[in-house]
Amino acid sequence: MTFKCQIKTLSILTQQSLTIYLIFSSNILILNADPQLPAQEKENNNKENNSPVQTNCVDSDPKCSLWASQGECQTNAIWMMTNCRQSCQSCQGGDRAWQLRSELTKNYDNSTSTNATRLVSVESVRIQHMEIVSEFRNFRNIFPKKDENKEQARVFGRLVLSWNDSKVSWDRESWGLSWLNFYWVQVWTPQLLQINAPNPSPGQITGKVLAANYTGQVFMWTDFNFVAPFNFEYQDFPKDRQRICYQFDDKRYFAVKFIVSEEVRNRQHESIQDAHVSGWDIEQLDISDSKYTVQILGDWRQNPFDIQTTNCELCIELRRSAVYYFTEMVCPALVSSVLTLSSVLFQLALGQPAMLCFSILCQLMGLQLLNARLPSYTGTVPTICKEKLNSRLVI
Repeated sequence: MTFKCQIKTLSILTQQSLTIYLIFSSNILILNADPQLPAQEKENNNKENNSPVQTNCVDSDPKCSLWASQGECQTNAIWMMTNCRQSCQSCQGGDRAWQLRSELTKNYDNSTSTNATRLVSVESVRIQHMEIVSEFRNFRNIFPKKDENKEQARVFGRLVLSWNDSKVSWDRESWGLSWLNFYWVQVWTPQLLQINAPNPSPGQITGKVLAANYTGQVFMWTDFNFVAPFNFEYQDFPKDRQRICYQFDDKRYFAVKFIVSEEVRNRQHESIQDAHVSGWDIEQLDISDSKYTVQILGDWRQNPFDIQTTNCELCIELRRSAVYYFTEMVCPALVSSVLTLSSVLFQLALGQPAMLCFSILCQLMGLQLLNARLPSYTGTVPTICKEKLNSRLVI
């Protein structure tokens, strides 16, 4: 019995060893059966190694992070975007995007010798902040006096412009890209300029960001800072409304014709919902293009003495925010009126002179509050001042 058990155990071990051997041999045969797959992988690796564009989005210099923190990605964009991709976050699109940028830049002609007028569409406008600063005028060159009838209104916002450029187009199927960002100005862009800004503090156009579609449509995001002098009218104070307009054009006159898209006209409320103006509420924003430019280009002799054009105009309508109008102005006037009328009931009494004196004191306090709200110099007398004067004359 012992000999039979040994033989049976030996046969089981032999079967297991044969099974393991067959498994290993089958795996080796499977790996060697299809030699085309490794050949294709080797071929693809060889192609990647022979590619002229590096496939790694890394910094070529260890100091790139330090330079990027110091703002070199904006001041020295061409070198930084190429050599410090990771620190400047310029890896969008990968190697194909960089190769396409190089191809477009190499074949692009940014000459402005053509006399054709380009059409630039205003796709979006958003107002972020607005400031109203009063001008100062010298009185006998000794004491500066604040002239609040002539003020400067400064507005901060963002514009999105678009235009067609056939030189910035590519085959989407071959390149595999539909959109392409330009990290520095490589193509033609409109050179915006505010034409109604005062000389000491002109408007500024900063922060150009470009993106192009494969069809040749280019978009530009730009931040603007416009300032315009304005004569405020305080006749209806404190319920007055002011309308301030900013005119801008291209530096090259008659080189650009601005048109306003319908989406901007339909979404005027969204353009001003996040804006903040101290003491004012933005009621309406209106941006319009001028048809006069086309007439000038057709026949400038219609008005040869005025070739200044209002190519595009951005107008903002403000309403004074009179939140404390009732508590600061109406309540003192109401209290003084009630005291004056009630003093009639206390004739021949000691309380009547005291009530009249307190009524006059309330009126003086109301006038002081009104004087704090009014500008120090105006060309017209507000209606509320006339009403206050009439109420004092009645007393």
